[in-house]
This record gives sequence, C-alpha cells and structure tokens, in this order.
Amino acid sequence: MELRPDDPRTHYNYAIFLCKMEKYDEAEKQYRKALEIDPEFIPAYINLGNLLTEIKRYDEAEEYYKKALEIDSNDARIYYNYARLLREMGRYNEAEKHYRKALEIEPEFASAHNNLILLLIEMNRHDAGKSILLM
Repeated sequence: MELRPDDPRTHYNYAIFLCKMEKYDEAEKQYRKALEIDPEFIPAYINLGNLLTEIKRYDEAEEYYKKALEIDSNDARIYYNYARLLREMGRYNEAEKHYRKALEIEPEFASAHNNLILLLIEMNRHDAGKSILLM
C-alpha cells in the first residue's frame, strides 16, 4: 500500500489504528493532521470528538462536534456521537434532543434508538422509553 501524506484518509486511518493501540496522543495528532489537510473531513471531527470524550476532555470534544455540525447539520452520526458526550457529561435533556435529531435524520439508526431508550430510563422516563420500543 502506498502512503499518501497529503490524503486526509491516510492520517485518519492511521489515527484509528493508533486508538486501537491506545496511543491516544499520537492518534489525536493524526486526526488533527487530517483536518489540517481537509477542514471539512467529517469522519475526523467525529472520531477526534470520540477520542477526546474517551480521555475525558469533554469541552474540547464538544467543540469538534459543534464544528462538524457547522459543516453538515444533516449527518446523524454527528448528532449521535454528540449525544453520547452530552449523556456522559450529565446533560441529559440536551442528549435526548440530539439522539432524537439523529433519529429524525436516520429513523433506522439502531444505536441511536438503543441509547435514547437507555437515556430515558436513566432519566426515570420509563413510559417514554417504552413508547420508543413499541414504535
């Protein structure tokens, strides 16, 4: 395989590999390099946000999800991952809104359905969770 240092996907894919190896500092650099090459490369924003969430740098993660939404406000994956961050931060109402937006865009998004139900249960809104199950 020929490496292409000017292709954001090269850095993106390498960052994924580094994350699997738990080399988060190096992975972060590779995601940032991908975004330097292509400032509209949504998968790098999402995965960098996920990485920053994983290492508990929540405020930074939130900024990357917000930037991704500025580029594409119709990508269910962004809303879904942003909702996961908000849930982890204890911002349940905002998380619910983002899970619902992801489902509005992509109604068959199983992970968004599952996580929304779990969130509603955490919020003691069992009837709302049950209604989603019955849809």
